[in-house]
Amino acid sequence: MNSVIYNFVREDSGIIQSIAIKPKKNVKVDYFDFDNNSIEDFLDYIDFMNYSTYIFVCINTSYRLQKIIDFLNKNTRGTRIKYQQLDDFIKEHNARFEKDINQLLEKEKEKSNDVNLRFENGYKAYLTGMYPDSIPSGVIKHIFLEDISYFNKLDLSVLKSLSINSCIYINNDFEENIEIFAIVKKITDFNKIKKKFLSREEIITSLKDFVSSGIVEFKESLILDYFNLLGMSKLHSLTISDGAIFLDCQKKIKLSNKVGVNKFNLQNIFSILGEKLTTSKELSAVAKVYPIFVAVNASFNAYPVKFITPFNRGKYLAKEMQNSDLANFSWFGFKKGKECFVFNLKNRRLFRVNNLFLDIFEGIIKNEVDNDINQSVLRDVRRLLLENERSFTDIE
Repeated sequence: MNSVIYNFVREDSGIIQSIAIKPKKNVKVDYFDFDNNSIEDFLDYIDFMNYSTYIFVCINTSYRLQKIIDFLNKNTRGTRIKYQQLDDFIKEHNARFEKDINQLLEKEKEKSNDVNLRFENGYKAYLTGMYPDSIPSGVIKHIFLEDISYFNKLDLSVLKSLSINSCIYINNDFEENIEIFAIVKKITDFNKIKKKFLSREEIITSLKDFVSSGIVEFKESLILDYFNLLGMSKLHSLTISDGAIFLDCQKKIKLSNKVGVNKFNLQNIFSILGEKLTTSKELSAVAKVYPIFVAVNASFNAYPVKFITPFNRGKYLAKEMQNSDLANFSWFGFKKGKECFVFNLKNRRLFRVNNLFLDIFEGIIKNEVDNDINQSVLRDVRRLLLENERSFTDIE
């Protein structure tokens, strides 16, 4: 077996992250992504690396880490996993670090997102079934438990499918004697999120209306179970209620009549249901990006918003878009009252423009530029789209 390895971690409101701390002394240091990998992935990884001991060195106070280590040690194939405070590590090894550790920790804090916003975004992902593509299919990020005691009834294979930073949602407070290694949040913490309830058929109608008009007809910030109802989710969340497991929040897509079903059976049922719910080819691409326009529309509650995108009719017809085209989709425009804007998705830059700019912009993104367009203005538009060096600009 290989020797001891250390992973320096910090905990923020239950969220555990590896941090880039490297001691000068010759000790082996590891880094692991606890957000996008499952517990099973971590166990497989340390088994493959054949470590004798894996030590989490916590640089601050942790209330979750020991619970996680206890669970890992019950399921590891040989590697012993331990917990150590940073001060104890420094004393044991008389450790010095390549960079000032306090400066490193300050940088880590600056880089980390606002934790409340992170929890809110996580709950929105649970509500919609829409998760980042970076998360492998089948890694479970969130579970709603109608009764907290259901956690101990989950099959071991399901528990191992959780990420270390997974979150359990509950209705009320729970007794601490129920041993849960996951983060636990009450859904009442997220009451301000405005949700639109639509059936699968109503979602499809809404998509078609957007393609023909460029308008989102409601002001809620998200559509409940959107990805689940359209067969686009990847089994990143579960709802457990009435002794059964559901894919969706509304408990319309049942995966199992038993809480204790294993992950293999859940995955099989999920795959079968996904084939039945698959979105039509002509709406597949726009369906993936429609939630972006829903969210932007909701942010301007008092104003009607008209979108200019490749997916919808405007001055020009909608462009035929395939899923493969989404990798290159980075710009869209919109009108808010008399104001015009274009937005870059990849660097999140917003530009205020005028009507002429927006007309030319639409022609460019749809490959429909008129021959009589003023070439000087056309160059300005293309230059902005290529360079966009400033975070905000006015073009008159």
